[in-house]
Amino acid sequence: MARYLWTAVLLLVCASGVVRSTQNPDQAGFTQSVVATGLEHPWEVTWGLDGHLWVSERTGKRISRVNPVDGSKNVTVEIPEAFQSIAQDGVLGLALHPRLLQGTGEDYVYVAFTYQEQASPRLKVRRFSYDQDTRVLRAPVDIIASLPAHDDHLGGRLAIGPDDKLYLGIGDQGG
Repeated sequence: MARYLWTAVLLLVCASGVVRSTQNPDQAGFTQSVVATGLEHPWEVTWGLDGHLWVSERTGKRISRVNPVDGSKNVTVEIPEAFQSIAQDGVLGLALHPRLLQGTGEDYVYVAFTYQEQASPRLKVRRFSYDQDTRVLRAPVDIIASLPAHDDHLGGRLAIGPDDKLYLGIGDQGG
């Protein structure tokens, strides 16, 4: 019994010895600055191989590219059919094909967004082709549609895995 008591005391002493850092972000070498303004509820922000930030704007119903050096922005596509009500719906997830802008012909950008179908919100994933000359997304192809959607806990995140497959998280639908 005494052995268990000493083990418990030792674990308690070890656990209480954890020290939290008192260093603030400025001392750690971090700085804060505004990169861009005029974005309407940015949902997904990802670095592109072109050195720009690609941003999905949830309530703006568009995808924009932002130059992180000067903050200039160009809208690559607007998605007027995107449905945005009150909370966590609209233009959501964004994923760049891993070989985007590498001359392979796979200049694809994937976007997840909600839309209305027979008075019910639904989720769709659409693939666009990026035209480097005009800096716009064109040639939309719906990858999957009519997925259940909700305006709460929707998720809508996209990711391309190491297996080159596209993954979508749809959340718990407000459950």
